[in-house]
This record gives sequence, structure tokens and C-alpha cells, in this order.
Amino acid sequence: IFSTLASAVIGTIGAVGLAKTHYKLNKPVSYIATLPMMIPEIILAMVFLAFFSLLSLPFGFVTLLIAHTAFCVPYILIMVSSTINTLDKELEEAARDLGASRRRAFIDIILPLLFPSILSGSILAFAMSLDDVVISVFVNSPYFVTLPVRVYTQLKTGVTPEINALCTIMLIICLIGITIYYILSNKKEKHKHD
Repeated sequence: IFSTLASAVIGTIGAVGLAKTHYKLNKPVSYIATLPMMIPEIILAMVFLAFFSLLSLPFGFVTLLIAHTAFCVPYILIMVSSTINTLDKELEEAARDLGASRRRAFIDIILPLLFPSILSGSILAFAMSLDDVVISVFVNSPYFVTLPVRVYTQLKTGVTPEINALCTIMLIICLIGITIYYILSNKKEKHKHD
């Protein structure tokens, strides 16, 4: 959850920054930002392991949070970038013409329009983070075990009722999340048509 929130903030800020600025390095930066999606997970995990070892960071919650955030940022960055590039630029200009500051125009006009893509990207990022075993094994300490790693290690010894219960709970949480998202998106569609 923490890595999803952090990646939502970083991915949104990155997408807005790339859309609002016109530097020569914008294209290379956007390509580099999506690298974690293209690199195989095992290689990415080894890079994180080497990086954290080089910095002498103790493995645990902090390294796991940093690695999962870096792993999830591209999903949100791509979703928000695709939405922000399709927005009508005149909306923000109209708000500025009517006296709104840049910050106020962003908060009142742009952010609500970006919210569905931020939410969709966050859900995808959460699913990717929750599903991840490889990075979690490489950058985590044995004293802090994530749920997918626990399920994976227990599956080696055989399926137990505890694993079945954990998987059922994870499935129910995912179904509740999908249902809430579906209800919220339907309400927004109704408001658009009214």
C-alpha cells in the first residue's frame, strides 16, 4: 500500500512534469522511467540488490518500499501521461484567464480529470506490487516477510488450509476493490450524462 501511494505521487508528478516542460531530455527521461516495466524482474531485483548493497542500506521495509515504488512508478506514469496528453489545454488556460493561479487551476481543473487514470494506474501498481515475489525476496530481510513471499515459501512444502485461507482473503480483497472501482466509475459516467 505504501509503495502504491508513493508511486502514485511520483508517477503523477513525473507525468505532469514531462507534459508541462519542453526540454530535449524529456523523451529520454520518459523512456528511462519506463525501463522497470521492460527489464525482466530477476534482473531488476539483482540491480536493486547491488544498489542497496553499494549504499550499505540494511535490507528490510525501507529497501522493499524503495524497490517496489521504483517498480510501480512506470505503470502510473504511463497511464497519467496518456491522459494528460489528451486533455484540452484550453481548460487550464481558461482557468488562468479567470484569475486562478497555476496551482489552483491544476488542483481544480487538471487533477480531477487525471484522477481516473491515477486510480487505474494505482490499482495496477498495487496488483503488480502484491504479485511480486522476486524483488521482495532479493531486497527484503528474513524478519520482514510479505504475503506473496510467505505464500510462495509455504507452497514449497505443500498446500495447507492456511495458504487456502490467505489466497481466499487476497481474492476477496481484490474483488471488493474491483467492485468499488466499478461502482465509482459508473457514478462518474452517470454524472457525465446528467
